[in-house]
Amino acid sequence: MDKLFLAGFTRGEVDRNVTMLPYGDHDAKIVKIWVTDSQHKSSSDSDLKKAEELGAWRDPVKQLAVTFQGIDPDTGKPIGIITRRFQTTGYVKYEELEDLGYNPDDYFFSPQEGYAIHEQTLTRVVSEVRTKQALNILNEFLENAGVAEGTQLETQEQLEEALIGKMVHITVSRRTYDGKDRGEVTRIKAYADVPNVE
Repeated sequence: MDKLFLAGFTRGEVDRNVTMLPYGDHDAKIVKIWVTDSQHKSSSDSDLKKAEELGAWRDPVKQLAVTFQGIDPDTGKPIGIITRRFQTTGYVKYEELEDLGYNPDDYFFSPQEGYAIHEQTLTRVVSEVRTKQALNILNEFLENAGVAEGTQLETQEQLEEALIGKMVHITVSRRTYDGKDRGEVTRIKAYADVPNVE
């Protein structure tokens, strides 16, 4: 799949009464999937990030957000959730500008990610290499979730039909972001021969 076109989706309400999945390895079921972007905190249209939570750039990147529900292997009961966002675009780092034929004087360095930010438009430069890497990560996830190559994923209905209820094995690791520790899904593996958990 060279391109992921996600359309026709309306975000729903945010459920904040949830238990976060602890660090470690977990069997997990995909329970929610939605299209969002880097300027939204959750699946709610009104849940925008504050200005100080945004990067120096103002061009949101489209993301596919997937919520995993950890399943206790002994009891089959839910033990918490965590959401992973898959990027669909990668961007050029400041130190790469000259090699790619851009004038560094037109850009400034963003210390958050090292991106090159255009002085006038506050937008980033799309990287063909990093975009390919981002889509490959997304495709690896889809493969591990049992989605067949060539499956159309253009609508919310198609996304849910392909992914909701699928079991995978995930690793939740501790990551520090803006000085705060948080859980992050750092690995997703195929999980074979696991019965569907209701």
